[in-house]
Amino acid sequence: MQISGLQISGTRVSLLTLKKQGDALHVLSFATLELKDGIIENGILKNPRELTTALIALKKMGKPKKIGSNYVVVGLPEELVYLTVKPFPSIEEDDIRDALELNLREFMPGDSEKIFWGFQSIKTKENAEVLLASVNHEALTAYLSVFANAKLTPVAVEPSSLASARAFKEISPSLLVDIDKKNVLVAAFSDKIVRYSNGFPFDGENLALTIKKIIGFYKSKRELESVDIIISGRVSADEISKLNKYTGENVLAAKEKLIFKNGEVSSPVVLGLAMRGLLEQKDDENLSLLPLGTAEGYEEKKALYSVGAIANLTTVVSILFIAIFIGFIVLLNYLSYSSDQQLSTLSSQKIDPQTTEAQKKLAALEPKVSYIKTISKGVSPIGDKIQGVTSAAPDGINLKSVTMAKDTSTIQAVGTAQDRDTLGVFKDGLIENKLFSKVDLISTSVTDTSVDFTINIAIKK
Repeated sequence: MQISGLQISGTRVSLLTLKKQGDALHVLSFATLELKDGIIENGILKNPRELTTALIALKKMGKPKKIGSNYVVVGLPEELVYLTVKPFPSIEEDDIRDALELNLREFMPGDSEKIFWGFQSIKTKENAEVLLASVNHEALTAYLSVFANAKLTPVAVEPSSLASARAFKEISPSLLVDIDKKNVLVAAFSDKIVRYSNGFPFDGENLALTIKKIIGFYKSKRELESVDIIISGRVSADEISKLNKYTGENVLAAKEKLIFKNGEVSSPVVLGLAMRGLLEQKDDENLSLLPLGTAEGYEEKKALYSVGAIANLTTVVSILFIAIFIGFIVLLNYLSYSSDQQLSTLSSQKIDPQTTEAQKKLAALEPKVSYIKTISKGVSPIGDKIQGVTSAAPDGINLKSVTMAKDTSTIQAVGTAQDRDTLGVFKDGLIENKLFSKVDLISTSVTDTSVDFTINIAIKK
């Protein structure tokens, strides 16, 4: 599916869709729109209605072609995000999330139950690390509600600094300074990894002094003698030259380092977001701040669930399923009655070759009809597996959906637990069931009153 990059800052929103042909990148659609004052302040959404209106308008502005998809990778304002890199033992990828959850208070500031967070593992020649980011639960939920109202489906949400790192050829070690009309994004890179980031308001005064202080801080922290400064945004060539002399560092315009040198798209953030949109789901190992993980975000139903809209979808689907189910049972009863009547009539008549052939076909149909009847009565070959999941749920677990994969190899359970301990009891009960070979807790989202979860259960062969 086609996925665009959506950059959100305090002064503008931008939407970019790329197309890859061989090693070359081409703009499929690009649009940018200035925001009115007061819609976003210091990263916090202040006027959801105005932002919704702006995003709806932005979708219609795309050139050379209109935006053809509602799926987006979102870059959040840096002021909203906490980002850090921590050393971490080399363990299996599947075990990293569980280990981080147990020690989250040591890595992330604030109440762990009031944030959404994500991570990605980093493996260098020297050691293993994890890149961690978090965002306030209430702040992100406000944006997700706007996306839903604007008919946009996020498959991933990430800090703007992380997106910008993707947009450069070589940025090690470098300091990106992305200057907007009222905001500045500063991101320090090493080995194409964000080591430090910050976003702050900017009034146009003392930029050179501010940048020099940041350079000094970063060089001392990383024990560097020099660092390249990459300037992006509203800065002239003359100002870059002055910064070069004032800081004593190698100051470059971002366009000299961008992977994609198209004059129309100069922001490394929206470019990096759109480049992530080109990745196949299986290849996307970048962190996401969505309440569900990146992989789940690629499925529209689960992305909708992330913003609280799955309840409406579930209701519609349930009503539709019930209607189809009732109609199906009526059809089965009719087929059964019809076949019985035909067999009775045929048995009382003289049998000719054509009649014999009809009886054979009806006889072949009868086992299939009987099989479907058993399903309609609740007796299904896979029913014991589904029942094994539902029966393991203790008090305090509310299962919203239990679905089996098409290949019948796995079952996915989505629901809400009253607390982590109850969720742990549920998981242990599934592990003890002899019908299942593996149980993976693939995502959790903690609120003030509950824990939303998604569990994958492998069926024993």
